[in-house]
Amino acid sequence: MKLSPWPESIKARVTLSALGVFLLSLWVLVYLTTRILERDISQLVADAQTSAAIQMASQIDRELQSRLEALEYKAGLIGSDLMADPAALQKALEQTQLLKSFFNVSVLAVNSDGIGIADIPYLPERIGINYRERVDAFAIALDEGRANVGTPLMGLSTGQPLIPLAVPIRDDAGQVIGALGGAIDLNKPNFFDDLTGMGYGDTGHYAIVSKSRRMVVTSSRPDLIMTALPESGINPVLDRAILGEEGSERYITMQGRDSLATAHGLESTDWLVAVMTPVSEAFAPVNDMQQRMTLITLLVTLLVGIILWWVLYRQLSPIVSTVEILGRMTEPDHSLPVLSLTGSKEVDSLIGAFNRLLQGLEEREDENKRFRTIADNAVYGKAIADMEGKLVYINRFFANLHGYQPSELIGRDISILHKPDTLKANMDEVFEKGVMAPKEVWRLHRDGSEFPVLMSGVLIKDDQGNPQYLAATAVDITDRKAAEVALKQKNDELEQFVYIVSHDLKSPLITINTFLGMLQEDIADNRSEGIEEDVEFIKQATAKMEALLNALLRLSRIGRIDSVPQTLPVKKMVDDCLKVLGGSLQQQQVEVVVAEMTNQWHGDPTHFGQLWQNLIENAIKYMGDQPRPRIEIGAEERAEGQVFYVRDNGIGIAPEHQERVFNMFAQLDPNSEGTGLGLALVKKIVATYGGTIWVESAGKGQGSCFWFALPQAVDAIPGQDEEQGEGAT
Repeated sequence: MKLSPWPESIKARVTLSALGVFLLSLWVLVYLTTRILERDISQLVADAQTSAAIQMASQIDRELQSRLEALEYKAGLIGSDLMADPAALQKALEQTQLLKSFFNVSVLAVNSDGIGIADIPYLPERIGINYRERVDAFAIALDEGRANVGTPLMGLSTGQPLIPLAVPIRDDAGQVIGALGGAIDLNKPNFFDDLTGMGYGDTGHYAIVSKSRRMVVTSSRPDLIMTALPESGINPVLDRAILGEEGSERYITMQGRDSLATAHGLESTDWLVAVMTPVSEAFAPVNDMQQRMTLITLLVTLLVGIILWWVLYRQLSPIVSTVEILGRMTEPDHSLPVLSLTGSKEVDSLIGAFNRLLQGLEEREDENKRFRTIADNAVYGKAIADMEGKLVYINRFFANLHGYQPSELIGRDISILHKPDTLKANMDEVFEKGVMAPKEVWRLHRDGSEFPVLMSGVLIKDDQGNPQYLAATAVDITDRKAAEVALKQKNDELEQFVYIVSHDLKSPLITINTFLGMLQEDIADNRSEGIEEDVEFIKQATAKMEALLNALLRLSRIGRIDSVPQTLPVKKMVDDCLKVLGGSLQQQQVEVVVAEMTNQWHGDPTHFGQLWQNLIENAIKYMGDQPRPRIEIGAEERAEGQVFYVRDNGIGIAPEHQERVFNMFAQLDPNSEGTGLGLALVKKIVATYGGTIWVESAGKGQGSCFWFALPQAVDAIPGQDEEQGEGAT
């Protein structure tokens, strides 16, 4: 059975609008009523707080003034004679009961220098102390000659918060010859207790504040006594009162409590009386009424909502049914059938227009599916960004190339994938020319590393020629670049190798050819001694060639793993090498010092043995005529990681030769033994493990130190996590 709509749909809109206005008016009425009540109660609370603050300020002024007057009266009875006789002055003070009742700590007399000379009750440790520098009340009385209430402070003898008062003592000529002061201990019963002891209301409190020191003198809350005020801006009432603008205001405390505060100043000192009441207490009646009105409003809203829902359900059922069908169309692999008409004039008009739209959308969807399938499965990178540089599409290949999944990059800025110095130049080229020709571009991986791609780009515009998107295509050329670098390195090494080999092998060949000619002449002349000499020279030349060829063979094998990689302690490898070279070390009486090394290397043991042996042999060979030859071997921890060294006190190396010694066939002394390939072999071993090697020497006769690092040999230790690795080094 079809549900008939209302005759005129405008009625539905009018009904909904009226209901909306009703609900809005109801909530606005509740809001305005609450705000008006809050304002009125705020004013009442502020007036009550102001009255309480004024009354308390007047009472405190009277109490302080009475104490100052008592001190002035007593000071008027003290003349020059008593000031000159501390014992008599002490006795005179002890006979004054009124001062004892006014001051619960002490009454103290000081001379013109501020030195204590008499006090009650008598404490010897107070006598002889300079109070001018410690208590500003005495300083003001002595320097300015006026009675005053000083800044609160912690007592020397009591260790408790005190309020000092002081008046000047004058001679017959009116000159200030001393001062008489009293102190009130805030932790003992005092007149403040009667004023602030009960607090204000149920949860409010009083506070007496010193404007000059920005501190709480005393309060009905003990935890606030002698505490500093919050920074300016936290309590606006106190901030303005300190500047002379007294009044009331609502603010949020540092503890996050909404409060009402009022401040009023005293006449006798620079203090303020502050009264604080939490808003929760002040507005308790308003909050109770607000809760009841909110409950009533919610009930009315619920009732009206139920009625409205029932009416709309009956009138909008056709639209709801149509929306459900449209919702199912958004599911994956769901077809887009033509929607059926419902009999509702407005709804059927909408469905007819939507059916025409569906046809066009289905055609575009098929086209989009084909594009996404091709792009998502391509073996090259494809990405599209909007004009703000936010990625709207990136295929799986391109995202994975940067270490991401496509979903992680959608909506993010393309700058996270580019080097900053290349992004602007590439963008400018695309905006200027509309396209970017294929070029090599370095990209950023998720781990921070860089890799090369061959990239091209195009600026996509709409029908009006306005730029809409940036599209880029990229091909990974990491392997190609690595191959190019490796090939260039091999070509450079081969070129150097061919040049050096052709040069160094030429010398023994010339020697052989020369002495073969001489051998022919000696055979023809039957000179047996010459024949033996010629043969000996030829043998030496062939031995030299054999040594060169063997060294070149060892050098060419570096970089290949000739045995199963092992993890070995560095100290053990050094000890094994020293055993092999024990004869040479003993023969030249070389002292060897090996530092404690807990490091381990992982790699080809043959490489490690050749490295240590060549460095130590080099140190032995170039020890010179050192009377006490010495070799030191060890390791150091530096910012760049572990470095190892072999140090000797031999002939040293001049600065201009310190790089050349690592070249093939480089021998600084042409008459020395060896092939000149030892340090070149060491350099190649170090490079195989991603390290560097260098030599340091102050010059001739200053010894040498060969430093090297093998990061890949250290980092490649199996099963060793970062913490263990750090401990091992």
